Amino acid sequence: MLQRVYLDTTIPSYAVELVRAELARGAFPARAEALALVAPLPDLPLSPEVVQVAQYFRENVLVPSYDIGDSLHLALATVHRVAALATWNHRHLANPRKRRHLAVLCGRLGLPAPDIASPEELLEEE
Repeated sequence: MLQRVYLDTTIPSYAVELVRAELARGAFPARAEALALVAPLPDLPLSPEVVQVAQYFRENVLVPSYDIGDSLHLALATVHRVAALATWNHRHLANPRKRRHLAVLCGRLGLPAPDIASPEELLEEE
């Protein structure tokens, strides 16, 4: 069964205002190519519910309180019921402790928790 996977800014699959903004303010050699890559991707709306869930994640220390970007990536994947979030961010996202914490918080909200994994982990499943 084909599942939707949300990839954070380092691995774009869905284009949202957040991803475009992060890429636009970045200073890296392939910036123009990265922006062109996300241009045709489908949008996931950054709705009020997404913002509320992101705030809930920060308030419950899933990510540091200052880390609005990571909390929004997680909230977008959660609210839009994306099966997995692929990221290379092992410190704040793709680690066993964060996966368990996300599952608890999503359970309290009545939302399914997306799997958080590195691209390598997602490819291993195939």
